[in-house]
Amino acid sequence: MTKLFIIGNGFDLAHGMETRYSDFRDYLIDEYDVDENLINTVGYDIPTPHDLPDGGEEYDDTIAAAAIIKTLDNAEGSQWKDVEKSLGELNFGEFLDDWAENYNFDDDNAFRDNMYRNEDNARNLCGALRLIDGYFQDWVRTIKVSNILMPEFKELISSENDLFLNFNYTKTLEKLYNAQNVCHIHGTQDEDIYFGHGNDEDRTDYYQSNWFGAESELNQLQYSLKKDTKEAYSKNALFFKKIEEIAKVGNFEIYSFGFSFSEVDRIYLREIFRQINTKNVVFHLNDFETREKQDEYINVLRDCGFEGEIHRSFK
Repeated sequence: MTKLFIIGNGFDLAHGMETRYSDFRDYLIDEYDVDENLINTVGYDIPTPHDLPDGGEEYDDTIAAAAIIKTLDNAEGSQWKDVEKSLGELNFGEFLDDWAENYNFDDDNAFRDNMYRNEDNARNLCGALRLIDGYFQDWVRTIKVSNILMPEFKELISSENDLFLNFNYTKTLEKLYNAQNVCHIHGTQDEDIYFGHGNDEDRTDYYQSNWFGAESELNQLQYSLKKDTKEAYSKNALFFKKIEEIAKVGNFEIYSFGFSFSEVDRIYLREIFRQINTKNVVFHLNDFETREKQDEYINVLRDCGFEGEIHRSFK
């Protein structure tokens, strides 16, 4: 029997690797010498680039990293649990003027000045925030693959025959378990990776009602920070075709390990369940989550179109 394993960040964490989003936050602080006091005060001083001799612009990495940390802290707290989701729901209140609070209804010039100020500030701020993609890729390349082996997982898999849909950028599966059929759906440490949110909401009205004048820049930022899951799927279409072909043979099971079922990544589940008859498929959740979290995952699976049995444990 061939099995499909859906591997998420919890897999690397179970191997003792420092791959949490909070580890990325620590990396930014250490790599760019960001003081916590700067994070707390950066909102009062919009990051601005300086001109380069070739006509381009460049940000000070320390200031830009502080602005990124400040913005995500506002959305996440300092624990940084779900950065990708937060990238599509950022709040810019500490950087931009609330036009409703600052607009003098008897002074058109004051309103116009506020609008232009928000536009300029948003342009500078968004330029700094766009650097998160490059910073994130740099951090990913520093992650060291563990040498810890999990015997129970090794016994469960067939490294040559099973399929692995891997959402991690590391090659833990290949290096520790000699896994052969691995699809790194979002790329690996040694190549460009896919990173970002999955929010398709048009936030123009929200931006206008809060930071009038900044909406164009903020919309462009939201678009630039969106993960291109359609492209990622298209690049790996042959792997998903292989899933479809193997599932037709019958006696097919799916296992998730450390996968968080985040909204932005559910497109791949929907495509898999659309392509195969799931009524005769068993889905196994890993047994490291609480029962409440597993209930949440089961609801997600049903919502994505899975109709077969769902087991809460590998055992």
